[in-house]
Amino acid sequence: MADMRLLDVERRLERVERLLRAAADEARSARMDLGNDNGGNERWAKMMFEVLQQLVEPGPNLTTRLTSEGRKRLRQLEGRYGQ
Repeated sequence: MADMRLLDVERRLERVERLLRAAADEARSARMDLGNDNGGNERWAKMMFEVLQQLVEPGPNLTTRLTSEGRKRLRQLEGRYGQ
């Protein structure tokens, strides 16, 4: 009986995976119709750029350093996740 339930779950997972692939294909097709077939990479890059503008700034000799906001966030992360 347990083997049959496991097989049923596997079939359901395969169905979900097929549906997700179909949804991803449909989204890609819609992007192509809009002339915007970059897979979402451009949106992600713009979002990350906006975040980084707040946290880092250019330094001398092509270096990058944390802004005061970046240092504040780093302290928060160290407090939460640091050893």
